[in-house]
Amino acid sequence: MTAVDTDITERKRLEMALQATQAKLSDIIDSAIASISSFHVFPDRTWKYDYVSSGCESVFGYSSQELMANPDLWTTGVLPEDYETVLVPLYEKVLAERAATAEYRFQHKDGNLRWISVNLSSRWDAAANSWVVTTVATDITDRKQLNLELQQSEERLREITDNIRDVFFVETADTRQTLYISPAYEEVYGYSRDRLYQQPQDWMECIHPDDREHVLATLEKQQLGRKTAKEYRILRPDGSIRWIFSRTFPICDESGQILRHVGISEDVTEQKTVEETLLKQREMLRTFFDHVPVMLSFFSPNGQLIWVNQEFETVLGWSVEQLREHDLMVELYPDPEYRRQVTNTIEQADRSWRDFKTRTRSGKVIDTTWADIKLSDGSNIGIGQDISDRKKTILALEEANRELQHLANLDGLTQIANRRGFDEHLQREWNRLTREAAPLSLLLCDIDHFKLYNDTYGHIAGDQCLRHIARAIAETLKRPADLVSRYGGEEFAVILPNTAAEGATQVAEFIQAKVQQLQIDHGRSPIVPYITVSVGIATTIPVQQVLPDALVALADEALYQAKAQGRNAYRLYSL
Repeated sequence: MTAVDTDITERKRLEMALQATQAKLSDIIDSAIASISSFHVFPDRTWKYDYVSSGCESVFGYSSQELMANPDLWTTGVLPEDYETVLVPLYEKVLAERAATAEYRFQHKDGNLRWISVNLSSRWDAAANSWVVTTVATDITDRKQLNLELQQSEERLREITDNIRDVFFVETADTRQTLYISPAYEEVYGYSRDRLYQQPQDWMECIHPDDREHVLATLEKQQLGRKTAKEYRILRPDGSIRWIFSRTFPICDESGQILRHVGISEDVTEQKTVEETLLKQREMLRTFFDHVPVMLSFFSPNGQLIWVNQEFETVLGWSVEQLREHDLMVELYPDPEYRRQVTNTIEQADRSWRDFKTRTRSGKVIDTTWADIKLSDGSNIGIGQDISDRKKTILALEEANRELQHLANLDGLTQIANRRGFDEHLQREWNRLTREAAPLSLLLCDIDHFKLYNDTYGHIAGDQCLRHIARAIAETLKRPADLVSRYGGEEFAVILPNTAAEGATQVAEFIQAKVQQLQIDHGRSPIVPYITVSVGIATTIPVQQVLPDALVALADEALYQAKAQGRNAYRLYSL
């Protein structure tokens, strides 16, 4: 009798342990941010649910009870074209007992269209005369939207790159291969891009013989990873000669290793701006458990680490056995204050994704994102992903956008703002000062008798003169909001926010004095034997009913009057 009682007691203990384990597993599955389901597919292709986790409500909008009661809720929610082209073909893989992954669109219960990623596996159950199919479905709408935005941004930048007049190019680290060159190459250089791709070194043949040694010397510096700037002449197939100003910048990884070179070549005879292209990015989001790259960690109600999955070990370098001998939070987040922030987030366990800098076992700090889930018994699941690549790609994209915007607003000859930069800055300051009811002044500066100067000293000297004048004007401006730009030809524009007539007049006088101090010889000038400038000044307090063009027109009229009264003078008009 004692033996029988003992046997029954042991069996009861095992049954209770099994029930506890099953309850724990059910908690884990139901708490996952995914819809996990199991169903039978019969030979006639009808099907029936066995189980649907509660995660289905966050993915599809329907509770597990609703889906179990009416399987057609899921079927009718799938976009018809996706059902036919994506899901119907999955039947063949189910019948073949092959694992499969697919993406489709689903009409969520809230009315919004969601992108769903599903992983499935199947096995034949002879007893049930059906295939038993297990699926894990996750909502990937955010990832799809991010990819779409990045693709659109890339297309916009590509469109800009393909349509600018300057030549943008990308070369390998050793400069022996051209990876990309913009269509403007054919217009500026006169040779086809296909020829350059096939014979990368042929571009040297179009360089003027007198400039080749200089170009080759600069090329050696480029191969060493230095930024370079070179000016040289090219011989076009039609026999014409053009001056080219070319700049290159090395693109390096974190260790300083050169990955590639990007550069801009512009025909400085025509003074056009340049742009860069952007870096492409790829981002992979993973799904659930050990067969997908998502980190999982499981903690008991008292905070003891119970289990981590393979992805956790792969990314962070720690196994659960190793972490049992260390303080997990101290190892991952050594800074006490930062660790306190992470701990507070874990204790909240509100299923929100938050980004953290996490230290791996090797000591490397990576970008991660985590969501924490509190189970019914007080235990906790942490779900995390390594987002370092995504962060780097986004940062690289932002940097490429900033550099492209900078180059698009820069005058290649004078290295000050171009007309586009002027227009954008003037509109921006006009809007700001309209709100503040503060004054705005505009100066238009014109080099006196510049055509005579070019005819006498040549265009190269003329270009050098423009550079000196641009630098002199820029040196007179002291405030960050002030802007000097090349307005066109030998004209320069100066935007002076928060500046009334008296201040604008002082700046005009400073500019004229600064230019005269340069003492740039101009033997044919009928005024004085050196370069001078005339200045038109316009000042106003911007209002919403008036466009910035009115201020430009007024400054232009003032400049005309300054030149009419003998040049090397300035005139002031108020709007």
